[in-house]
Amino acid sequence: MELNCIWHELEVVIYTCLITPGVRYSGSGYALANRRWYQLNVNSGDYDEDWMAEIISTHISTYYHTMGNQTPFNVINATMDGSLLTFDTHPNQVIARPIRERLEYCSEGSLPSPSPLLIA
Repeated sequence: MELNCIWHELEVVIYTCLITPGVRYSGSGYALANRRWYQLNVNSGDYDEDWMAEIISTHISTYYHTMGNQTPFNVINATMDGSLLTFDTHPNQVIARPIRERLEYCSEGSLPSPSPLLIA
């Protein structure tokens, strides 16, 4: 998290979900307002993007409201039925995913020409 960033209520978006050996589903979620990546590993059940986002939001919000600061963890290991829950910390470069889109602001009349590669 950025040093000057204050806590905001969460909205988590799941960007990727992979099926991996030893972990049935592994999703990368990004907390939009707080600019932090999390990974959720689920070893049972079916893939559900909304459920995964809710689990991440619930656990990091609960931690923040209980402890008063950001979570030390960025990995949540869970089951669909909630019978097992553990937390881990991995280096950010392992958890984070690149966001490749960009937004440019231009004044009217100064719009850049489209790239020839983008013209069909």
